[in-house]
Amino acid sequence: MTTTVSTLDHEAIAALRREPSPWSVKGLALERKTASIDELTAGHPRLDNAGFTFPLMTLVESALANNIEALASFSATRGVDLAPHGKTTMAPQLFERQLAAGAWGITAATIDHLMVYRRFGVRRILLANELVDAPALGWVLDELARDPAFEFLFYLDSPQGVAAAAEALSAHGTSRGLRALVEVGVPGGRTGVRTIEEALDVARAAQAIPGLEITGIAGYEGLFGYAGPSGAVERARGYLSGLREALVAFVDAGILPSTRESVMSAAGSGYFDLVVDELADAWLAVDRPQVMIRPGSYIGHAERDGDDGPLQRARFPMRLRPAIVIWGRVLSRPEPGLAFASAGRRDLSWDVSLPVPRWIWRAGADRPIPAEGLTVTQLNDQHAFIELPAEVALEPGDLVGFGTTHPCTSFDRWQLIPILDDDFAVIDAIRTFF
Repeated sequence: MTTTVSTLDHEAIAALRREPSPWSVKGLALERKTASIDELTAGHPRLDNAGFTFPLMTLVESALANNIEALASFSATRGVDLAPHGKTTMAPQLFERQLAAGAWGITAATIDHLMVYRRFGVRRILLANELVDAPALGWVLDELARDPAFEFLFYLDSPQGVAAAAEALSAHGTSRGLRALVEVGVPGGRTGVRTIEEALDVARAAQAIPGLEITGIAGYEGLFGYAGPSGAVERARGYLSGLREALVAFVDAGILPSTRESVMSAAGSGYFDLVVDELADAWLAVDRPQVMIRPGSYIGHAERDGDDGPLQRARFPMRLRPAIVIWGRVLSRPEPGLAFASAGRRDLSWDVSLPVPRWIWRAGADRPIPAEGLTVTQLNDQHAFIELPAEVALEPGDLVGFGTTHPCTSFDRWQLIPILDDDFAVIDAIRTFF
């Protein structure tokens, strides 16, 4: 486990609070369209009286802080490095908090992610993807040469990927070089070689390239599905055991000096406990590699996860809490038992399952009450269809607060997201850079 702290440009992040909001931000009233975060949060106004329009995504500070602490504590307790996947939030202000809590660095998926991270000074980045574009590879090499403190890892899974890295190194020089993990996938799955022999072939090809270093093995166990498909946990464990076999094969082939001097990375937000079991704890202490887990959506936590997720399986004392509430205004009650709110597919996550109504804030009330008996049955682009019992009072002008079932497809719909305390006062806000 790495003990040194990754740094970033705190002044660039602090400046986000003082900058005018982009005029295109949705959720701000016309007269406040270019207000800064400092101006929007001055005096900590209550959400329903803070100059926002609806729909609007918000974060709950107590849940956000809990989730950041929970994964940091879990990773430290189990002796692994946490590299949260930044694609979930693309919010440098949240990266800052995750790194301050002890994260090794931040995980990325695209060159655009890398550019945003570097703009805000993130020093350690794991690109959990292949990188074969010549301009992107050249940019990374230039960044490495410009900043001696920049640490970068990426994936290889093909001879073509090795050739692309070789061409970039030849064109831009090998003063820093590139460090890569060979990604091992699964038949019918996503990226990654399909066999250990193919992994060895890629690694041997990379060994022949000056400035290109193989440092370990990576994979992604989330393709087996989370907490739903029968046997998913067992299949994920079997796949992770195969990653261990690949690392041993790399050592036996002389590609890596030892398992202890190697890197292994896996883990989305659904099975990070299994990854620690299989990639870290399964080794003898003297053989244990550096293991990086890279969950992303844990920071917002999905309503569907309940309490049966990885922290419970690991019997860890902390639990994750849903931190996302997306508010829509009730627009119409055209029939008994049916309401329409002003939040739809362009505002709410729906790729996993439909959002869950959590709160009703009646017009003129001091605070919301728990939503009971409300069900979202359908989403259009700008409307949520809500079924509700006849005895539930819900009128046009009221607000409904929805929980999300997939944080990763919630943040990307919003450029500015207010943060609420437990009394629904706006105490802060974040900017996103998708």
